[in-house]
Amino acid sequence: VSDLTLLDEMSIPLILHCLRKRFEGGKIYSAIGTILISINPYTQLDLYTPKMIRKYRNSLEEHREVPPHVFVIADQAYKGLTFASGPNQSIVISGESGAGKTEATKQCLSYLGAVAGSVAGVEKKVFDANPILESFGNAKTVRNNNSSRFGKYVEIYMNQHLQLMGGKTTNYLLEKVRVSRQGESERNYHFFYMLTKGCDRALRKELELKTPDHYAICTEGHCVQVPGINDKNDFEEINQAFRTLQFRETDVHSIFRFVAGILHIGNVQFDVVQSQYADDGSSVSAASGADLAKCGKLWRVDVKKLEAGITHKALVMPGNRTVEKGLNPRDAHDQRASLIKFVYSKLFDWLVIQINKSMEPKAAVYKSIGLLDIFGFEIFQRNSLEQLCINFCNEKLQQLFNFTVFKLEEKVYRDENIGVDHVPFIDNQPILDLIEKKPHGLLPLLDEEGITPGGSEDKYREKLRAQYSGHKYFKRYGKDDLCFVLTHYAGQVVYATDGFMAKNKDILDEGLLLLLDSSKEPIIQTLFSKNKKGGGGGGLSSAKRKMTLSAQFRTQLNKLMQTLHATQPHYIRCIKPNDSKEPLQFVPRACFEQLTYSGVFEAVKIRKGGFPFRLRHTEFADRYRCILEEDNVACGNGKQGCRDICTHLHLNASNIREGRTMLLYRALEHRVLELKRNIIMEKRKMNETLKALIQTNVATLAEPELHFERMARVVRACKRYNIQNALSEKAKKLLNQFIESRIDAQTKNLLEQAIAEKDLDKLERVCAIIEREQYETEKCKLALRMRDRIHVINRESEQAVVTLDTSHMEACLFAATELDYTNDYIDYFRWMFDTLGKDSEKFVQEQMRQAVKMGDLKRQLRLNIKLKDLVFDKLHQSFAIQNCPVLKEDHDWAAEKLFGRDKLRQNMMTWTADEIHSHLTTTLDKKHKKEGRELFKSIQIYMGDRENKHKTQEELGLDIVIRGHQQKEFGDEIYCQLIKQLTNNNRPQSVNRGWNLLNLCLYVFSPSRELENYLEVFIRNQPQERKERSLTALQSILYSASGGMKKTPTLKDMQDILNGIRPVKRDFLENPPEGPSWAPLTVSFYDDKAEDAEEYFDSASEQLAGAHAPQPKLVNNKPLKSKKGKNKAPPQTASPAAAKFNFGQNLGTSNKGPPANPLQQQMLAQQQKAEEERRRKEEAQKRRRQPEAHEEKEKEKKTKLPQPKQQPKQQKKQPASEYKWLCHLDPESGDVFYERISDGVTQWDRPKEAVKPHWLAHLDAESAELYFENIDSGVTQWNKPDEFSDPDEQWIARLDADSGEYYYENVETQKTQWEVPSCFAEKVPDQEWMRHFDPTSGEYYFENVRNGQTTWDPPAGVNFQ
Repeated sequence: VSDLTLLDEMSIPLILHCLRKRFEGGKIYSAIGTILISINPYTQLDLYTPKMIRKYRNSLEEHREVPPHVFVIADQAYKGLTFASGPNQSIVISGESGAGKTEATKQCLSYLGAVAGSVAGVEKKVFDANPILESFGNAKTVRNNNSSRFGKYVEIYMNQHLQLMGGKTTNYLLEKVRVSRQGESERNYHFFYMLTKGCDRALRKELELKTPDHYAICTEGHCVQVPGINDKNDFEEINQAFRTLQFRETDVHSIFRFVAGILHIGNVQFDVVQSQYADDGSSVSAASGADLAKCGKLWRVDVKKLEAGITHKALVMPGNRTVEKGLNPRDAHDQRASLIKFVYSKLFDWLVIQINKSMEPKAAVYKSIGLLDIFGFEIFQRNSLEQLCINFCNEKLQQLFNFTVFKLEEKVYRDENIGVDHVPFIDNQPILDLIEKKPHGLLPLLDEEGITPGGSEDKYREKLRAQYSGHKYFKRYGKDDLCFVLTHYAGQVVYATDGFMAKNKDILDEGLLLLLDSSKEPIIQTLFSKNKKGGGGGGLSSAKRKMTLSAQFRTQLNKLMQTLHATQPHYIRCIKPNDSKEPLQFVPRACFEQLTYSGVFEAVKIRKGGFPFRLRHTEFADRYRCILEEDNVACGNGKQGCRDICTHLHLNASNIREGRTMLLYRALEHRVLELKRNIIMEKRKMNETLKALIQTNVATLAEPELHFERMARVVRACKRYNIQNALSEKAKKLLNQFIESRIDAQTKNLLEQAIAEKDLDKLERVCAIIEREQYETEKCKLALRMRDRIHVINRESEQAVVTLDTSHMEACLFAATELDYTNDYIDYFRWMFDTLGKDSEKFVQEQMRQAVKMGDLKRQLRLNIKLKDLVFDKLHQSFAIQNCPVLKEDHDWAAEKLFGRDKLRQNMMTWTADEIHSHLTTTLDKKHKKEGRELFKSIQIYMGDRENKHKTQEELGLDIVIRGHQQKEFGDEIYCQLIKQLTNNNRPQSVNRGWNLLNLCLYVFSPSRELENYLEVFIRNQPQERKERSLTALQSILYSASGGMKKTPTLKDMQDILNGIRPVKRDFLENPPEGPSWAPLTVSFYDDKAEDAEEYFDSASEQLAGAHAPQPKLVNNKPLKSKKGKNKAPPQTASPAAAKFNFGQNLGTSNKGPPANPLQQQMLAQQQKAEEERRRKEEAQKRRRQPEAHEEKEKEKKTKLPQPKQQPKQQKKQPASEYKWLCHLDPESGDVFYERISDGVTQWDRPKEAVKPHWLAHLDAESAELYFENIDSGVTQWNKPDEFSDPDEQWIARLDADSGEYYYENVETQKTQWEVPSCFAEKVPDQEWMRHFDPTSGEYYFENVRNGQTTWDPPAGVNFQ
């Protein structure tokens, strides 16, 4: 289920199981009533496209059920603003680092911007603020490639029309230590890498910058490049964002100089200066002098004073006298680190202030929505004051969650006298008091110790141990006196107190502050000048500077909590499914812990029994009174009005509670009430609104876009509420004219061509423009639908070829034929239907071949039954029982008796009241003749054809079944004797009992392979009411994995079988999906319902379009070759809603052979590739065993190097002969320059002619594998290109076309070799096989990480937990 409150049983294992199954199927969102659970998939799922936003917007406007999504939470917050007396709204997004909080925030903003619209382009400013904040405040960590290292609360301001009119961002606790130090496999803040990679030559020369690997603060984590992050392109995006937010060019340029100075000073090293009379001092090393000078030049400060500032500490003596003390190299290093941390954090604060200024609302704010994206709970190997503050913040947020979800909810129920069971939950107030309560909380004590004369960390630790000895949530950490342990709601955390006091002071050395105050650089003057008013908060004597870090943070946090308590909060709980970032891998233990400490399990319980929607009686009656007025029904006031409304709408009384002052109800009732009210209110005001909009003189408006945004909403509402009149048509026409006037001629022409030709490439290009510019004309919508339809056809045909399911293929064919579109798969399906004939014998045989190739045993069984249907319909005479090979020849059987042989021969297999002289089958020999005769007598007695005084009929029937069960040689004899007695039997009672006995046998033991077809034909020849049960029983015993009975049957078993208590087992039959993924293709593209299907959700269980996880690498991943149709125009009349499939009705003869199954082609290509790989390795081994031949090869290479391997056509790679330029990396500047091939001329600017790609190989710190960067475009990839070099360009690797292996050329000596140079060496992974989940098949496949091979079969000797 999509909503966990709908589970029948509220057990933790069931909740985990439900979340896991949904997640592994690509459904990353689940709901707990109005709370959203979001599990990070660590892979791209197309859940956030403009089409998806439209689909949610339209469906939610009509109060339809929709699948859980962040868009639903954003919509609930937006709709919450429509209550006139309601509070502001907030969305609290929480979770561990790497759980997906930042992405959830961005998608909420995207939805709000799309739904609300904006005034004066504020929406774009809100969105462009995010890249700036992320570039300066996000970094790559071991948990997350784009981890937010600060907290933020983004407020979106709305006007009375609920349009976005401004915004404000509040930032919290930037992780300053990252500027000077990063952990292994981590990076500094993104902007350092963007600047060093993305700046142009002129700026690079001015800033004297090289590539990021030349700077200490960028390389401490040994990770410079991150696959999937294009720092060069991101730098361009940041520059555009600065322009959108109206930053002055001089300020932006000054920011670049400021950051470049941090990079240079980070390279400074120190030498010791020994002294006989004092402690050792330090000076900047001679090798670092140039770096210091560059920083001084960029910051426009005196270089000597800068050196003195980082090698000396200013001590303020009594009388405000300042004395300088020399620092040893270690302390100088710390002083330099303090400087760059301090100045960077001040720059970040200033950026936030400037962003807020650009988004200040120009009029009074009506209401607001706040989005909180703040650091998750952190437990590291070393946890310091920063982690204590972060975890304190998370404790506060958990308290808010507890208050709103548990305490406040239960208080409402108590106050309203509504009987809802109490749900126990973890109350974290004691740990909050331990941390913040004055005067003895951990943080107040730290502040006090910092201002106490003679205060020290040792005394601070002594006070903690004395104050909290024996405290439930505080304990000592073994024998380590420097550490203590706190028991948080998320677990125990060890904090190291060394450095607590220094970090808490959060001040810079007085000498360095004076130095920064003397700077002539604009941004530094803004941040640190004494006389600057309203700067970045870096003034020398401000009260804020005297406040400690923890005090500042507590003040900010208390303000945030006050703000959140004044709003109606909505919750998104983000979950990290595994620690290795493995796509769609759900580790139950990790998820269980996160769900536990975030209170999810308790939330499920209280939301299941709760009533989340409530209004005061008067408010409820006033809001929904219009529903009764529309139907001319009287409505009372207060409680009586509530009762009148609920009675009139026949609302479910069990979902409604009438409290003392409020009416409380559940989601279903809320949807019904809101939908009916909205329809009435919209209709009432629609005509007036339409008139006002149409009569407005647009030419006089300062912002015509705002006018037409409102008109678009009204037009949408007219469609939604089926309002069709002259005014609505006029408004639609005006809106279309306005939008079309914004579309340039080139785009219009491309749009016309794309729709007429149904060319996917043109559709992709024009749809990208449509979505970017948000065009919503009818033609634009048609193009979007057509593109999406073709994508679905491609996806579904690619999946249909795996099984060749008839309905699946028909749906693909129908949809493709409508659009006159085809691809390899569609051609193959059409051949099957038109040449073989639907459901013909050859058609089913083709399906069977595919099932065998895919190893689908169940499908093989189902197709085998289908084939039998076809064969038996044509050849049933051949399978008459007389022709069965297990049966004796009639003359041989008759010859075993002396008299009446002719009659016996003729009546061998027809009913008789007499005894038989011998058994009927060849499976029994002569010694069984007597047993065969006795068996026949028992069958006659059971059927009532012979009397018996010793045993009951049921007992004899049981004996017969047991004999067939235990003595396999008698099985066919029993079936043949039953067939004999059921043939030409004119006694109804005898026939009924005979068929009962046959069905009992079919449930217990199976016929032999030689008999099964003849028995099946005998059953098929019976009347429908007779054969249905027996045929199903026969197929079940033959094909079901659990068919037959293992234990000896009893009389009770026989009675249960005959009474239907034990139904036959049919696990081989396919369970059809409730809503197959190809269902949309069965509705005509030109039918109105098709458009609705793409613009609305029908239910909350509907699969999200595009929510398909990546498939196995070697399964079904051949690129499709789309083929243009005949430019057929759309039909003028709508096709019927339900598709009529007629494929294969007019079979044609063709001399051509059948087209190859695309999937078989793919598998064959893989086999051929594996075989070629094997041969290449054998040849390489031979060469290595033959040194002379190898030397000859080397000589040949020196004279004539191998040609690059020819690329597949579909990659559209530029032929080598057409390249005019080469690109290189300048080792000094780190910039790219270009060399003309024809004459060797070089230049810095990128030429317009074709440039040959230049790939650099980098070693990924996490995986120890090579990835490749195109220095011209900035693109990165894992696949090896045909030619690449190391970053220093000392070696070039090229693919040898003959052997398929890479050889290596030393650029300096021009010698070539087969051995891999050390610069290209990769670490061979310890684990050879990895397991991946395939959501399409619901099964796991296995990948050999050493050679890339994938297989569905588990590798031998490997155990996956």
